[in-house]
Amino acid sequence: MKEHYKFSKMKGRKNPYIKYLKQPVTMRMDRDTLTYFLKPLPRKRAFLIKA
Repeated sequence: MKEHYKFSKMKGRKNPYIKYLKQPVTMRMDRDTLTYFLKPLPRKRAFLIKA
């Protein structure tokens, strides 16, 4: 392994597998489900305490 690499001389290329990873998804939800997930979460101090 080299100690230093010159990234400016490297040839970059796009990921050829990205079209297989990202696929559109459609989900049907009613209003009650959306309001449940979009309401703000309460902040609790229990998660902020460091051990």
